[in-house]
Amino acid sequence: VGCKSGHVVVCGLGRIGEEIVRSANPKERAVVVIERDEQNVRIDGIRELGAYVIIGDATDEEILKKARATSASYVYFVTGDDESNAEGVTDMLKLCANRKDKPSLLANMQNQELGRTIEDRGQQKKSSVSTFDVRDLAAQQLIDELILNRLPGNEQTSHFVIVGFGPMAQTLVLRLAELGHFANLRRSRMTVVVEPGDVVE
Repeated sequence: VGCKSGHVVVCGLGRIGEEIVRSANPKERAVVVIERDEQNVRIDGIRELGAYVIIGDATDEEILKKARATSASYVYFVTGDDESNAEGVTDMLKLCANRKDKPSLLANMQNQELGRTIEDRGQQKKSSVSTFDVRDLAAQQLIDELILNRLPGNEQTSHFVIVGFGPMAQTLVLRLAELGHFANLRRSRMTVVVEPGDVVE
């Protein structure tokens, strides 16, 4: 890998990983991607952006060493699997144990309890460990950009229709429920379409 320090390491090249690489701007700052699937269709595009790609398992300490992850500024674990992300963070804490300048570790975690556990572990090791749930961030962004910009009038009632009830839809339903009502004090309505012809209100 043609970088020694201050770079960004992204573990996992799914949709989230690709967005992180693009945001990091490989033309301006070195970015190293660790991806276990050599057939991943995103690899060529990421290389064209200027990122380095290492085919391997981000929970393998030797692969992390190859990416010079201990001397990076940021290491993201976005493999799509909570356990793998947690294991990767744990490996990094071990590898960085004796370093003064430690990278910031960030991991996508749908399991909040597991997320809190590895954040606590980071504090114990005097390392910066942050977890996030991309579904929660996406749901909040939808609400901020598409809903809060279209507030109902005084005599109107907001009615939200959610089609499907996968993990993202469940998160969105929870966030909408937390809103309760808008400034007009009219309680919002919500309809969840679970299957064709099967509606739960």
